[in-house]
Amino acid sequence: VEEFEVYAKTIPAKLVGGDFYDIIELQNGKYGVIIGDVSGKSIPAALFMAVVLSTLRSLIRDIQNPRELFHKANHIIYEYSADSGMFATIFYALIDTKNKEIRFTTAGHNPQIFIQKDGKVEFLKSYGKPLGILPKEKANFGEGTIKYNSGDTLLLHTDGIVEAFNNNGEEYGEKRLISFLQKHKGISLQELFDKLWTDVISFTGGDFQTDDFTAVIVNFS
Repeated sequence: VEEFEVYAKTIPAKLVGGDFYDIIELQNGKYGVIIGDVSGKSIPAALFMAVVLSTLRSLIRDIQNPRELFHKANHIIYEYSADSGMFATIFYALIDTKNKEIRFTTAGHNPQIFIQKDGKVEFLKSYGKPLGILPKEKANFGEGTIKYNSGDTLLLHTDGIVEAFNNNGEEYGEKRLISFLQKHKGISLQELFDKLWTDVISFTGGDFQTDDFTAVIVNFS
Protein backbone atom coordinates (compact mmCIF):
# COMPACT_ATOMS: atom_id res chain seq x y z
CA VAL A 1 0.00 0.00 0.00
CA GLU A 2 1.38 3.42 -0.95
CA GLU A 3 0.37 5.11 2.31
CA PHE A 4 1.88 2.55 4.68
CA GLU A 5 3.91 -0.64 4.94
CA VAL A 6 2.63 -3.59 6.96
CA TYR A 7 4.04 -6.89 8.18
CA ALA A 8 2.04 -9.45 10.13
CA LYS A 9 2.77 -12.91 11.45
CA THR A 10 1.61 -15.36 14.09
CA ILE A 11 3.66 -18.12 15.70
CA PRO A 12 1.24 -20.52 17.42
CA ALA A 13 2.09 -22.15 20.73
CA LYS A 14 0.45 -25.34 19.47
CA LEU A 15 -0.12 -26.74 16.01
CA VAL A 16 -3.41 -24.81 15.87
CA GLY A 17 -3.38 -21.47 17.68
CA GLY A 18 -6.04 -19.08 19.00
CA ASP A 19 -4.56 -15.78 17.79
CA PHE A 20 -5.74 -14.18 14.56
CA TYR A 21 -5.40 -11.04 12.48
CA ASP A 22 -6.75 -9.60 9.26
CA ILE A 23 -6.17 -6.53 7.09
CA ILE A 24 -9.09 -5.50 4.88
CA GLU A 25 -9.11 -2.81 2.22
CA LEU A 26 -12.27 -0.70 2.46
CA GLN A 27 -13.55 2.23 0.42
CA ASN A 28 -12.25 5.81 0.22
CA GLY A 29 -8.70 5.07 1.32
CA LYS A 30 -9.67 3.23 4.49
CA TYR A 31 -8.30 -0.04 5.83
CA GLY A 32 -9.57 -2.21 8.66
CA VAL A 33 -6.94 -3.96 10.78
CA ILE A 34 -8.03 -6.65 13.23
CA ILE A 35 -6.03 -8.55 15.82
CA GLY A 36 -7.46 -10.88 18.41
CA ASP A 37 -7.22 -13.92 20.63
CA VAL A 38 -9.93 -16.50 21.25
CA SER A 39 -10.25 -18.39 24.51
CA GLY A 40 -8.82 -21.89 24.49
CA LYS A 41 -6.41 -23.54 22.11
CA SER A 42 -6.28 -26.21 19.43
CA ILE A 43 -9.27 -27.29 17.29
CA PRO A 44 -12.15 -25.74 19.35
CA ALA A 45 -10.35 -22.40 19.38
CA ALA A 46 -9.73 -22.60 15.63
CA LEU A 47 -13.41 -23.30 14.94
CA PHE A 48 -14.53 -20.42 17.14
CA MET A 49 -11.90 -18.16 15.54
CA ALA A 50 -13.39 -18.96 12.13
CA VAL A 51 -16.81 -17.84 13.39
CA VAL A 52 -15.42 -14.59 14.81
CA LEU A 53 -13.44 -13.70 11.69
CA SER A 54 -16.23 -14.57 9.28
CA THR A 55 -18.64 -12.45 11.34
CA LEU A 56 -16.34 -9.43 11.32
CA ARG A 57 -15.57 -9.81 7.61
CA SER A 58 -19.27 -9.97 6.76
CA LEU A 59 -19.96 -6.71 8.62
CA ILE A 60 -16.86 -4.58 8.23
CA ARG A 61 -17.55 -3.14 4.77
CA ASP A 62 -21.04 -1.94 5.71
CA ILE A 63 -20.32 -0.85 9.29
CA GLN A 64 -17.16 1.24 9.40
CA ASN A 65 -17.89 2.84 12.77
CA PRO A 66 -15.71 0.74 15.14
CA ARG A 67 -18.16 0.83 18.06
CA GLU A 68 -21.12 -0.12 15.91
CA LEU A 69 -19.10 -2.91 14.30
CA PHE A 70 -18.36 -4.48 17.67
CA HIS A 71 -21.94 -4.07 18.89
CA LYS A 72 -23.30 -5.92 15.88
CA ALA A 73 -20.56 -8.56 15.87
CA ASN A 74 -20.98 -9.21 19.58
CA HIS A 75 -24.70 -9.87 19.15
CA ILE A 76 -24.01 -12.52 16.50
CA ILE A 77 -21.05 -14.11 18.31
CA TYR A 78 -22.88 -14.21 21.66
CA GLU A 79 -25.62 -16.30 20.11
CA TYR A 80 -22.95 -18.78 19.02
CA SER A 81 -20.86 -18.73 22.21
CA ALA A 82 -23.62 -18.74 24.84
CA ASP A 83 -23.49 -22.53 25.22
CA SER A 84 -19.75 -23.04 24.79
CA GLY A 85 -18.62 -20.17 27.02
CA MET A 86 -15.96 -19.16 24.51
CA PHE A 87 -15.09 -15.53 23.83
CA ALA A 88 -12.62 -13.38 21.87
CA THR A 89 -10.55 -10.36 22.83
CA ILE A 90 -10.12 -8.10 19.81
CA PHE A 91 -8.58 -4.78 18.88
CA TYR A 92 -9.81 -3.05 15.72
CA ALA A 93 -8.06 -0.13 14.00
CA LEU A 94 -9.70 1.75 11.15
CA ILE A 95 -6.93 3.50 9.22
CA ASP A 96 -8.10 6.52 7.21
CA THR A 97 -5.29 7.42 4.82
CA LYS A 98 -7.03 10.52 3.45
CA ASN A 99 -7.37 12.17 6.86
CA LYS A 100 -4.27 10.47 8.33
CA GLU A 101 -6.07 9.20 11.38
CA ILE A 102 -6.79 5.93 13.16
CA ARG A 103 -10.11 5.21 14.84
CA PHE A 104 -9.99 2.26 17.17
CA THR A 105 -11.94 0.20 19.67
CA THR A 106 -11.24 -2.82 21.81
CA ALA A 107 -13.12 -5.79 23.18
CA GLY A 108 -11.14 -6.78 26.26
CA HIS A 109 -7.82 -6.74 24.40
CA ASN A 110 -4.54 -5.51 25.86
CA PRO A 111 -3.50 -1.91 25.02
CA GLN A 112 -1.78 -1.46 21.67
CA ILE A 113 1.26 0.69 20.97
CA PHE A 114 1.63 3.76 18.75
CA ILE A 115 5.14 5.17 18.39
CA GLN A 116 5.72 8.55 16.82
CA LYS A 117 8.70 9.20 14.59
CA ASP A 118 10.47 11.01 17.46
CA GLY A 119 10.05 7.98 19.74
CA LYS A 120 7.13 9.26 21.82
CA VAL A 121 4.79 6.41 22.80
CA GLU A 122 1.03 6.33 23.22
CA PHE A 123 -1.08 3.39 24.36
CA LEU A 124 -4.26 2.83 22.37
CA LYS A 125 -7.00 1.56 24.64
CA SER A 126 -10.70 1.91 25.29
CA TYR A 127 -13.31 0.00 27.27
CA GLY A 128 -15.28 -3.06 26.26
CA LYS A 129 -15.68 -6.69 27.33
CA PRO A 130 -14.52 -9.53 25.04
CA LEU A 131 -16.93 -10.45 22.25
CA GLY A 132 -19.24 -13.29 23.20
CA ILE A 133 -19.43 -12.63 26.96
CA LEU A 134 -22.35 -10.22 27.29
CA PRO A 135 -25.70 -10.12 25.50
CA LYS A 136 -26.50 -7.23 23.18
CA GLU A 137 -28.35 -5.14 25.77
CA LYS A 138 -25.43 -5.24 28.23
CA ALA A 139 -22.47 -4.89 25.88
CA ASN A 140 -20.84 -1.48 25.53
CA PHE A 141 -17.70 -0.40 23.72
CA GLY A 142 -15.59 2.73 23.74
CA GLU A 143 -13.70 4.33 20.88
CA GLY A 144 -10.62 6.45 20.39
CA THR A 145 -8.97 8.46 17.59
CA ILE A 146 -5.36 9.33 16.94
CA LYS A 147 -3.67 11.25 14.13
CA TYR A 148 -0.57 9.85 12.47
CA ASN A 149 2.30 11.26 10.40
CA SER A 150 4.98 9.86 8.13
CA GLY A 151 7.46 7.76 10.10
CA ASP A 152 5.02 6.79 12.86
CA THR A 153 4.58 3.12 13.72
CA LEU A 154 1.59 1.15 14.97
CA LEU A 155 2.19 -2.17 16.74
CA LEU A 156 -0.81 -4.42 17.24
CA HIS A 157 -0.04 -7.50 19.30
CA THR A 158 -1.53 -10.19 21.50
CA ASP A 159 -0.70 -10.90 25.13
CA GLY A 160 1.65 -13.75 24.22
CA ILE A 161 4.38 -11.11 23.88
CA VAL A 162 3.98 -8.93 26.98
CA GLU A 163 2.91 -11.84 29.23
CA ALA A 164 5.85 -14.10 28.37
CA PHE A 165 7.55 -15.10 31.64
CA ASN A 166 11.14 -15.98 32.45
CA ASN A 167 12.40 -18.49 35.00
CA ASN A 168 12.19 -15.88 37.78
CA GLY A 169 8.50 -15.29 37.20
CA GLU A 170 9.07 -11.90 35.59
CA GLU A 171 7.03 -10.99 32.54
CA TYR A 172 8.41 -9.41 29.39
CA GLY A 173 5.99 -6.53 29.89
CA GLU A 174 5.07 -3.34 28.10
CA LYS A 175 8.05 -1.35 29.37
CA ARG A 176 10.53 -3.84 27.91
CA LEU A 177 8.55 -4.01 24.67
CA ILE A 178 8.57 -0.24 24.25
CA SER A 179 12.29 -0.05 24.97
CA PHE A 180 12.89 -2.72 22.33
CA LEU A 181 10.79 -0.90 19.73
CA GLN A 182 12.48 2.44 20.34
CA LYS A 183 15.92 0.84 20.11
CA HIS A 184 15.14 -0.90 16.80
CA LYS A 185 13.11 1.78 15.06
CA GLY A 186 14.06 2.19 11.40
CA ILE A 187 14.80 -1.42 10.48
CA SER A 188 12.56 -3.39 8.13
CA LEU A 189 9.29 -4.60 9.60
CA GLN A 190 10.07 -8.26 8.99
CA GLU A 191 13.43 -7.86 10.68
CA LEU A 192 11.72 -6.05 13.55
CA PHE A 193 9.31 -8.95 14.05
CA ASP A 194 12.09 -11.54 13.87
CA LYS A 195 14.28 -9.65 16.34
CA LEU A 196 11.34 -9.21 18.72
CA TRP A 197 10.63 -12.94 18.61
CA THR A 198 14.29 -13.66 19.33
CA ASP A 199 14.33 -11.14 22.18
CA VAL A 200 11.26 -12.62 23.85
CA ILE A 201 12.57 -16.17 23.52
CA SER A 202 15.93 -15.07 24.92
CA PHE A 203 14.15 -13.37 27.84
CA THR A 204 12.20 -16.52 28.68
CA GLY A 205 15.36 -18.60 28.59
CA GLY A 206 14.23 -20.53 25.55
CA ASP A 207 11.49 -22.25 27.52
CA PHE A 208 8.57 -23.93 25.77
CA GLN A 209 6.27 -21.34 24.22
CA THR A 210 3.09 -21.24 26.33
CA ASP A 211 1.05 -18.76 24.28
CA ASP A 212 0.69 -17.68 20.68
CA PHE A 213 3.00 -14.91 19.49
CA THR A 214 1.29 -12.52 17.08
CA ALA A 215 1.99 -9.01 15.83
CA VAL A 216 0.80 -6.68 13.08
CA ILE A 217 3.29 -3.85 12.48
CA VAL A 218 2.30 -0.80 10.42
CA ASN A 219 4.76 1.88 9.39
CA PHE A 220 3.23 5.01 7.85
CA SER A 221 4.79 6.60 4.78
